[in-house]
Amino acid sequence: MLIELSQLPQIIQQQILQVKTGETVQFVNNGEIFANVLPVEDDEVFGMLRGKGIDGVAFQNALRDEWQDYATH
Repeated sequence: MLIELSQLPQIIQQQILQVKTGETVQFVNNGEIFANVLPVEDDEVFGMLRGKGIDGVAFQNALRDEWQDYATH
């Protein structure tokens, strides 16, 4: 689901913009929590790099270098 922030009431926009990095956000309806948005751990890796001890940013930069080399030849 995609929710356009600018379409929400101003008070909700202000609350969302005050969420700090690393905070857990809970969504409540009539006093009942129906969803949690948990912070992502900095060292959490997804996909093919998981568990391989490879820095994702370094891997991405290496791929971009390959693309640049390919584009110039």
